[in-house]
Amino acid sequence: MVFLFVGGALALAGLWYAAQKINAKAHAAAAHALRGSPAGSALGSLLSSATASDSSSDSPGGFKGDPCRFLSKAEVSRAVGVQIIRSDGTDNGCSYIAKGDPADATAKHMSSMIGGLGADANTQKTIQKIAGGMFAQQEASDKDLAAQAAKGEIAVLGVLFTSGNAQMEMKMNRGAFQHVTGGAGTAANSGSGDLDGIGDEAYLAGGGMLMFRKGNTMARLTYIGCPCNTDNIKPLAKLMASRL
Repeated sequence: MVFLFVGGALALAGLWYAAQKINAKAHAAAAHALRGSPAGSALGSLLSSATASDSSSDSPGGFKGDPCRFLSKAEVSRAVGVQIIRSDGTDNGCSYIAKGDPADATAKHMSSMIGGLGADANTQKTIQKIAGGMFAQQEASDKDLAAQAAKGEIAVLGVLFTSGNAQMEMKMNRGAFQHVTGGAGTAANSGSGDLDGIGDEAYLAGGGMLMFRKGNTMARLTYIGCPCNTDNIKPLAKLMASRL
């Protein structure tokens, strides 16, 4: 059972890593691969929106103001155990940046994630080694990944806000991931499922994205590049929801 989970988690982590670090070609490839399923368009849209850094809501009541104002660099640093050197805000999103290598950070995230799901220390080390090798190979073979790695910086946490159709977005995003996972498992034992106590509703997707809705605003916290797990991110999501 552990190996079955690990195989699926590695595949999902690979998709997330590509979706976050590679250019639009990866987004198109992910959407194309999923197009044949009823939830394909929703998941493709979710992957694209999770990585968008320059989009804004078309809704008249769209998100406004500094998107980095809800979490300080110090608060994120304390929560994830990594020194945040800056926060980069766009129209409707914020990235919290630290020093490091994307492949190494993603591998450490994988190790921490399965540790949070009950894997022992030896299994965590094995997964970190396998994932690190896989992601390092991606970096070496793709010029965009190589350029990103050469900067020596990682996006520890990315936050994206949308407003106007939050309930529908949550429904579609939840449905897309439930389709991928077959609707089995919970956030505690599989890394995907509903979460309590964060905003009006919250959902954990693949152990690397936490989505929550507060009123008519939806927030997506993506942390596949963080050498941490969901337990580190949930307090930040709660804090953010309380400030929305």
